[in-house]
This record gives sequence, structure tokens and C-alpha cells, in this order.
Amino acid sequence: MFSNPWHFQGIPPAAGRGWGVWGWGPPACPALAGGGVATFRRGPVPPIARGVPMAQAHETDTEKQERHARRHEAHVRATYAAFLRHLCELSALPPALAESAAVSVLSALERRLMPNGARNLESQLPRMLVEFLPPPDERPPRPHRFGREEFVASVAEDLQMPMEQAELVVRAVLRAFQDQITEGEADKVASNLPADLQALWRLTQ
Repeated sequence: MFSNPWHFQGIPPAAGRGWGVWGWGPPACPALAGGGVATFRRGPVPPIARGVPMAQAHETDTEKQERHARRHEAHVRATYAAFLRHLCELSALPPALAESAAVSVLSALERRLMPNGARNLESQLPRMLVEFLPPPDERPPRPHRFGREEFVASVAEDLQMPMEQAELVVRAVLRAFQDQITEGEADKVASNLPADLQALWRLTQ
């Protein structure tokens, strides 16, 4: 049986992060004393009237960078959570097992690709999924030669399930990957696989 050298342990569940919504009322415009008609001075529109929260109008560069980083991290988590939900729908697996399956299949797939091809694939997949893999400098410099049976066997061993069930899981995960990447990238992945793995990859399209 093909052995997967990249064993992984408990994977934390994905957690999404929500953002609050701030509502801003119109500024007070009191009339002049004595019952006169209120007059307004021409000039630049203040930030709050342009829809910018007062706190943001006085942010330092560091605070802006931190706010942008929080927004980016929230987007990264939301993207990964959406990927896992989609995979659960395709595979009928519970979230924790679907996450483990995604890591196992991606690990096996990338061991069969050239390093450059693996990097191109990763660039279009959720970042949080890719972070479960070993860093590039710890990966083999050349792809391992194996076919469909060994591929499925490595996933079956990782997930502790029969080969027949593992192949269905592999198909679901590969389909979820292809729903994340461009058609051109999917074709490039296929061109770097042997015929029997190409057939498995194409079955999911």
C-alpha cells in the first residue's frame, strides 16, 4: 500500500468572523437664535458626511494597516469556510472529516506534480487549506511516480476507510478543487498526471 509521508494530526475547525454594521444619523442643524433661518458655510464636506466613520477619519497608518489586516483575515476565513461547506455538500461528509479529506487528497495530488505545478494550483485554492501542507522547502524536489490505485490507497490509509469509499471521497474533493480554480489551471494539472490519474481528474469535471 502506498504510504503517505505527510501525516497530519487534528485539524482545527474553520471559524468564520462577522463584521458589525454601524448606522450614522444626520448631524444636528439648530436654527440661529432668535428664530432666524439657519445658514451654512460653504466648504469641504466633513468625513462623516461622506460615509466615513469618525474613528476611521483619525486613524494612524498603523491602525489602518491593522484594520486592513483584520478584513483580509476575515475574508480568508470566510473563503475557506465556504469551500468546506461546498465540499460537505458534494461528499456528504461531516465538516471535520471533509477537512481531513481535503488535506489528504491535496497532499497526494501535489506529490504527483512538479513543484512549479503544485505552486500554481495552490495559488488558486483557499489559503487556509494550503497552510496545512508542509512548507515548500520540506517537500520532495521531484514528483513521485504512482498511479490511481496508489493515490486512492494513500487517502484511504489517511482517513481509515475502505478503498471504495475513499475513491468516492477523492472524486468529491477533486471536484471541489476544480470548482475553485480556472479551467486553464485544471487542464494544466491534468497534463501533468499519468493517464489513469487524468481519468480520475476528468471524472470530476
